[in-house]
Amino acid sequence: MRKKEIDDIDVQILRTLSSNSNLLNQDLAEKVGLTPSPTLRRVENLRRKGYLLAEKAEVNYEKLGFPVKTSIIAQYLGVFEETIIPPLIASPRVISLLELSDNDSGFDVRWLIAVVIGKDREDLNRELRTIVKRERLLMLHELSSTITHRMNGFTFDTKDILEVG
Repeated sequence: MRKKEIDDIDVQILRTLSSNSNLLNQDLAEKVGLTPSPTLRRVENLRRKGYLLAEKAEVNYEKLGFPVKTSIIAQYLGVFEETIIPPLIASPRVISLLELSDNDSGFDVRWLIAVVIGKDREDLNRELRTIVKRERLLMLHELSSTITHRMNGFTFDTKDILEVG
């Protein structure tokens, strides 16, 4: 019988770190019911085997002066990929980018889902217009956005269709 590569404690370590990667080893050990030394060995082993890829920080864009965040969905033909994707990745206002494709239709149709930050709604709309024009996304059928607002402890979303013409 073949030994499992990771056990239930390893899975518990991964779950715990995925919700809070800043835990001190002592705190992680307490959460998974081990002492610090075996916990550290397990974490190092999970890294070495490729189960634990990275620790990452979550940036508070609101504190940096960008309290408005939107997700846009854009459609384009795949032949434009090399001119569209790299500048979007390099843009400081694009904080996340996902590309989806559909080759079943006979055309190389792609969709972008980008998360863009702004200082306020007007600033965000200016930035979106700049991105759309700069990246030549004018061939879009529709560019839609959802803006997340925070006010007095409440969070709410508004949906919008951006006119870029």
